[in-house]
Amino acid sequence: MRRGRVRHCLIFLLLALLLSPLSGMAEETDNDRDVLLRMAEKGDPAAQFTLGLALQTGRDREKNPAQAAEWYRRAAEQGFLNAQYNLAVLYLNGEGVAADAVQAAYWFEQAGKQGMVKAQFNLGMLYLGERGLPEDPARAALWLKKAADQGHAGAMFSLAGLYATGRGVPEDRQEAIRLYRLAADKGEIGSWCNLGNIYADSSSPLHDQYRAFECYQTGASLGDAVAQYNLGIMYLQGRGTLKNRAMAWAWFRLAGDNGYSDAEGILNKLEQLLDETEKAMARVEYENLQRQLQQ
Repeated sequence: MRRGRVRHCLIFLLLALLLSPLSGMAEETDNDRDVLLRMAEKGDPAAQFTLGLALQTGRDREKNPAQAAEWYRRAAEQGFLNAQYNLAVLYLNGEGVAADAVQAAYWFEQAGKQGMVKAQFNLGMLYLGERGLPEDPARAALWLKKAADQGHAGAMFSLAGLYATGRGVPEDRQEAIRLYRLAADKGEIGSWCNLGNIYADSSSPLHDQYRAFECYQTGASLGDAVAQYNLGIMYLQGRGTLKNRAMAWAWFRLAGDNGYSDAEGILNKLEQLLDETEKAMARVEYENLQRQLQQ
């Protein structure tokens, strides 16, 4: 434990040397750089990481992503957590190295094994086919669960989707609901729409059109365009609520405003069915909803 505390303090000391404003103190700045470089060359992983960070960001020196990657690699090979993560990101983005999803996955895994939650999440997403890595839903679920267990909202959301569809894990919609609700509580607004989809599925024993309506309504009120579109469908068909074509039009219009392209076609068809009174009501509802969402 003592060695760990010493290392922790050293990292902050090195970062302080690197990041402190030293303009007008060129001699001291050069000296600090020399000290950092000597420590890095002697194999100190904290110094190697700090030097890599400086070269990546261009702090107090010219940017050089290729050299940053090399110093990150030296520190990463010694098990330095943040260096492993940053090196993975460089491989993912092709910054200073050729883009390589396999190498990115390798270094995310090394960081993930040390408990870094964002590395676990990124690795899980890579195994879902992100960035060209071959899909492996079972491994994706494994790493997403590790991140979800640490409270990562995005991991909860993505893992819920796997449970909802039985991809990489046995299908378990109750578990999907649990995870979506946890993710929603942490601000993943798309969770409400996906919860609505589970309850809206008439082939499921969990089918409940009233709950589906409530979930879509919550997501729609938070600005989720897909939830807004689905809520429009519920109003149009009278599912979970009274049929109301004016409200349907208003929600379709909002979904379109928010970039959901499918809304445009159904909006045009619905306009042809509305009489003048309904059109006037639809515009009023739309304006009211706009004001509510802007508050």
